[in-house]
Amino acid sequence: MAETAEAPAAPEADAEREGFELDGVFYEWHASDTGKDLMLIQNFVDPVSFLETKEVDLAEIPLLLALIATSLRYATNWSVPRILRTIEDRSIGDFVIIGGATSPPAKPRTGARRKGAATGGRRSGA
Repeated sequence: MAETAEAPAAPEADAEREGFELDGVFYEWHASDTGKDLMLIQNFVDPVSFLETKEVDLAEIPLLLALIATSLRYATNWSVPRILRTIEDRSIGDFVIIGGATSPPAKPRTGARRKGAATGGRRSGA
């Protein structure tokens, strides 16, 4: 009888990552009070209530989509319309939530894009 191969153990760093994967690319959770993030958030929920939220409940799809949108914006140079199209054209199951918890960090980060931010997410396993 043939043995089934076990999946390799995830690297230690994977347990510390929090965000989502889309097409094998990891995106860290991120939200801010910058104009582009507020434009993205308003497509899904009220920006003021979103930024005041202490904890994002991933079971609430509009909140999850807003956080995915702002995280994509943070990690890429994509335009707001491109980010919205990417989310609109996908099934919610295409976004794989990563992290030990079932929710992103308790308080979304605020502030502008970090200096030298990558133009895309990080490939899974990289």
